[in-house]
Amino acid sequence: VYMEASLWYRRLCHISEKGLNYLVKKDVIQGLKNAELEKCSHCMVAKQIRVSFKKHHSSRKSELLKFVHFDICGPLKVKSFSGVLYFVTFIDDCSRKLWIYALKTKDQV
Repeated sequence: VYMEASLWYRRLCHISEKGLNYLVKKDVIQGLKNAELEKCSHCMVAKQIRVSFKKHHSSRKSELLKFVHFDICGPLKVKSFSGVLYFVTFIDDCSRKLWIYALKTKDQV
């Protein structure tokens, strides 16, 4: 009986268990007594909702160059024509201006 209920469930495009039992009760689906369905992983994924992130206040500095973020990247897998293997980025917190400098060695920072 489960296989038959499962088959009707898929044929009716993942109808709810309540809806399937309603059709059984109204004799639309004959030969099925009670439609007990297992949890459907596809339906659970489709019905998930996005959870919003908490809003936070911007803590950006109000003066230029008061706070600067930086990151050193490398070594790169392929050396450039000029021999660059690393690069460093600087970002001003106030203006969000970005500077990128190419480096041959890490100690050039």
